[in-house]
Formats: sequence, C-alpha cells, structure tokens
Amino acid sequence: MGSNHLDVAISLNNLALLYEAQGNYAAAEPLLQRAFKIFERALGPDHIKVATSLNNLAQLYYMAQDKYAVADSLLQRALKIREQALGPNHPEVATSLTNLGHVNILLGHTQLAKQCFQRAVNIETTFMHNILAYSTETENFAFLQTQIGRLDLFMTLATHAIYTDSATIESVLDLTLQRKAINLDVSSQQRQVYFTSSDSLSRHLFERFRSLSQQIAHLTFRGPRDTAFTVYSQQLNNLYTEREQVEDSLAQRSGAFMQEQQVRKADALKVAAALPKGSILIEFIRYRKIDFKAKELNQLWGTARYAAFFLPAQRPNHLQIIDLGPAQPIDSLIDAYHNKIEIAKNLGKMPKQRDSAEKRLLNIAQQLYRFLFAPIEAMLSDSAIIYCVPEDLLHVLPFEILVDNTGKYLIENYQFNYLGSGRDLLRFNDASSSGKMYVFADPNFDDKPSIQITSNPATDRARPAENVQRSKDWQGEEFDPLDSTATEAKTIRSLFQLSDEQLFLNLKATEENLLSLKSPWRLHIATHGFFLKDLATIVSFDSSLTSFLTSNFEDPRLWQNIAKWENPLLRSGLALAGANLIGQKQDSTQVYDGIATAYEISGMNLQSTDLVVLSACETGLGDVQNGEGVFGLRRAFQLAGAQTVVMSLWKVPDNETKEMMIDFYTRLKNGEGKSQALRNAELAMMRKQKEKYGSAHPYFWGAFICAGNPE
Repeated sequence: MGSNHLDVAISLNNLALLYEAQGNYAAAEPLLQRAFKIFERALGPDHIKVATSLNNLAQLYYMAQDKYAVADSLLQRALKIREQALGPNHPEVATSLTNLGHVNILLGHTQLAKQCFQRAVNIETTFMHNILAYSTETENFAFLQTQIGRLDLFMTLATHAIYTDSATIESVLDLTLQRKAINLDVSSQQRQVYFTSSDSLSRHLFERFRSLSQQIAHLTFRGPRDTAFTVYSQQLNNLYTEREQVEDSLAQRSGAFMQEQQVRKADALKVAAALPKGSILIEFIRYRKIDFKAKELNQLWGTARYAAFFLPAQRPNHLQIIDLGPAQPIDSLIDAYHNKIEIAKNLGKMPKQRDSAEKRLLNIAQQLYRFLFAPIEAMLSDSAIIYCVPEDLLHVLPFEILVDNTGKYLIENYQFNYLGSGRDLLRFNDASSSGKMYVFADPNFDDKPSIQITSNPATDRARPAENVQRSKDWQGEEFDPLDSTATEAKTIRSLFQLSDEQLFLNLKATEENLLSLKSPWRLHIATHGFFLKDLATIVSFDSSLTSFLTSNFEDPRLWQNIAKWENPLLRSGLALAGANLIGQKQDSTQVYDGIATAYEISGMNLQSTDLVVLSACETGLGDVQNGEGVFGLRRAFQLAGAQTVVMSLWKVPDNETKEMMIDFYTRLKNGEGKSQALRNAELAMMRKQKEKYGSAHPYFWGAFICAGNPE
C-alpha cells in the first residue's frame, strides 16, 4: 500500500483526532500535518478532502494551541476550496464559515465573525428546508436534533455581551422565528396542499417539488465522488433552478402552499406589524452557552439556559433579549409544581385543606415568577395582552398561575395567548363558519357501540387507518364515567341550537364518528385524555458546531436509533365509547377500539376548523422536544389544521370543568374572543372558589390554556 496511500492518510487523521480528544496535542499535530501532505500530493491542492484536512489541522491550532492567525489562514484556504468545488451555498461551506467565525471571535474581529456566522446560518436554513420538504416527520425530527448548534452560537453572541447592537438581536430573533416548530409547519403544509388543492396538477407539482428537494439533499450529502467539481456544481444548480420554477407554479395554484412559503420567511419586522395594537410577543428559547475559548469540542457547551425575546406590537426597534439564567432550577420548579397539582385531586373531598395546599403552591409559583416573568414585567408598560411562545418544559406551564410579588396571580393582570412560534401571527385568518359545530361527551366506556352513526364522513384523510394505533406500552386503563360532561354538552347544544346529528353522547361518542368528521367549524370533546410518560429519550445527537457537516450522513450510526423511536403521537389520545373493552369483549387490534390516539387524530381534515376544545385531562401534555413543542394531542389537532386548541395541562375536576366550559361558551356566544372568554371563565371560577372555600387553588381553574388564534 505504501506510506503515502490515501488510506494511510485517513488512519493518520483518525489517530490524530483520538490524541486530540485525549489532550495529547503534541502527538496529534505531526500526524495531522502528515495526513494533509498525503491528501494534497495524491488528490491535488484543490480537492475537498484537502479542505477537510485543513479544517482539522486549523481546529487543533485555534482550540488547543492558541495559534489563531495560523488557523485563520488554513481556514481561509479550506473555505476557498469548498466554494470552488461545491458552490457558495453548500453545507460544507457553512462549516468553514462557522469555524472562521470562531477564530475571528478569538482574534477580536467581531464584525468579520458576525458576517461569517450569518452567511453560515443562511446556507444551513436553506438546506434544512430542502431536507424537511421530502422526509417523514420522524426523519425530520431526528435531523433537526443535529441543527441546534448554530442557534446556540447565535444566542451566546446576543445574550453575553459579544454583540449588543439591535441588528444582531433582530437577526437572532429572525433565526428563531424561521426555525422554531418548523417540522410542524412542514407536516401541516403537506396536509394543506392535499386537502385544499382542487386539481390533480397542484398535487402533481407538490410531488415534483418534494422529489426535487430529495434529489438536492441526496446529491449534497453524497458529494461529488468521481464527478468533476464543475459538473457536480452544475447538477446542483440545475436542480435548484427547476425546484424554484416548480415552487413558483405551485404557489400560483395553491393558496395554502403560497401562504406557508411566505410565513417561513417570517422576521421581526413582519411579526411586530402583525401583533395587535398594545400587545407584545414574548418568545422563549432554551440554549446552551458556548465557550469560544474552550480547548476541546466537548467543552464548548455550558449548561442549558432560558432566554426570552421581548417584541412590542408595531415597535420592532424596541426589541430586546433577556437571559433568564440556567434552565435546571426552572425545570425543577415546574416539575415540583406539577407534582403538587397531581396530589391536589384529593382536595375536592378535603375543602379545609385547600388554603394550606394553595400556600404551598404559591411559594413555587412565586419562584417561577421571579425567574421567568419579573425580568420582563418592567418592560410591559400598559400591555395586558401577551402572545407567549414557550420552549421546552415551559410548554407545560400555564403562565396564568404564576404569582407576582404582591401575591396576585398573573391571570388577574394579563391575558396570555399561546403560540407555537411567533410566525403563527402571520397565518391567522378568519376561519369559515360555514361548517357545523359538533360535540362529543359522556362516552359509554363499558359497552360496545352497536352501530356507527357517522354524520359527515371524511373521504380524504391524510393517511389510512392502521391496525395498530396505540403505543406498545399501552396496558389498558379503566376509565370512569364523566357524568358532568353530559350536562356540559347539552348546555352547549342549547346555546348554539345544535341539531341531534351534531351531538354525540354515550354510545354515539365513538372513535369512528370523531375521526370521520371533515372540517367542522368548531369541535368540543369532553372525555378522558391520557398521556404515557415513561418513554425514555432514544434519539439523541451531538449538536456540536461541526456535527452538521463533518458527520457523514450516509453513516448508518447517525440514523441507527430511528427505527427504535416510537412516534410520541401514539402515546397520547382520547378515550371514547368502548374504551374499557380493549382486550376483553372486542379485538384489541381492530381499527376502531375506542382509543383515538393523537397519531390518528393528526390524519383528520380540520383545515377550516376554527376551534377545538379538549375538555379533558392532560390534553396539553406530551413528549416535549426543544424547538418543536409538545408531541401530543395539541400537535395532532394543529397538524390536522385546527386554528385554535383549548386544552389542559393537568388532570381536571369534573364538576368545575363543566361550569367553566359552560361559562366559556356563553362568553363566546356573547362575542368575546376565544382567549378572552377562557380567561374570564377562569377568573370567574377562581373568584367563586375564593368566596366559597377561602382559597383559589389553581387545580380548580388554572389547567386550561388557549393555543393558536385567540380571536
């Protein structure tokens, strides 16, 4: 084979990286230099493998040996090779730019660093959209875990005094607006195109759009191989050109496609303009602070932190970003709050203990207030309407229950409207009221429905029903009757003058009848919800700055855990008629078994649905994923197309929930907006509890939140 064979260079490189990981930099450097010379001699000075070798050598110089100027020179050469060989917008170019930015930070050239980072982010964002456009939701989720590093980098720049100018803060919010919950948007768009396109040509164009995206991603991952660099670059350019042409044609034919393409270009200016007068956007984000002076890759990241963007309506020049501190103490307090709420379900039988139980909760709620809201509240001025975009565990925290320094719950001063991303504001529109309202309540869990009474069959669901629709961990559960839900349903029927076919009670409240609905105007479901919590996180990736591009995406190790990853939408759902018979009188593998999982619900057609109300326990819970929200019932109904979902974040009491829901719908009937009506109904219940028991324990009024369009 000889001492100058390419395989020898690869072995030298790998051995050097091992030494580097062990901190033996003196041993690593000559091996990297020798590997570089072999690559250069065998392949020529402008080959992309030479660029990779230069990158590895430069990384040793700037991270371990403080030779910043030498590293800068090597990285400049690597960047030039990659641009010439792969084109200016290739992901490997983004890697070179990121490393150059890192070195420029160390050199004190902050403006040059910013330019490098911004260009890298733009390349990466474009490539992300190509990947997400054709992959499955599971594949997209796994891929997105490799994309967190660049956002961590920008958040570090904006929150830790490296850049304090408004332009940088605005660009970081733009990046957040374009990335958060992007997988949900892509999946929703696919459903929208199929449901709203009136002709086969639009669907054909969409399939061509996805096919071209797939080809671009495959060619990019694969690299030139034996193809001449100029030919490879031209192939990519041709695919991009055709994709843009198909995208333009599809946008002209499909309003849904065009709207989503525009929404994905969201920025702070557009969102500020879309905010209603007098309101503000608070967009939370979880990130890891990067230590640019770290000597090893695994030391680049510190512990997770929370931060918040503060954007007033119509005033983008008042945008601010606030670092809220380490995430761990905040997450621990949220867990503690939920643990105390879990045991509060016994308070209905012990009214004398409500006051002491509330005081124990107040302590936690005030600590959360000081961490999460006190740093922001001073900037609120007269704003009483807050559009709140949670992140990570903040998704399971209703901000209304936080307690300020005067002892007041925040619901008493503010109206919180919850969003998946600030860019949601750009897609709100008036849902058509031409459809009907349907109510499902008081299912008979113990008897098998004799017949199905589907009133509005959907002929174009996003996916066919499957035989296995529940999590592998489903052990069956005995669901108790919910007597109050029948009264709740009948009152709603009276308020809105619903016909018999719009009311599904007892044995009519079946899974099949629910899943068969097509674009109802509003949908109310009063039953048990469930969420299986015990699935360990299986998919995990190193989110280092370089992992996005230095990883070989054809390496099966990168994707090895995907097959084991169970879709979290199988782990949450709603119990309907016959649910207690699973494994008893009915075949547990049949399609309709009384358990409507979030996965099944996500295949419904709710494209014109204005509101879904889940008057059930824990319907807002699910598998929390950083950057993507909660994988559960909320996500399922949003995927299906519902504009707004009202849901609960803990187990709720039957009777108080009935009263709040009747009050909520009465207010809707009288013209209040959805979020306003929910807040006022909760305030009324809070005051009633206080008057009756001397305690306003949040268990009885604070579980429900309104996510989506608040009007």
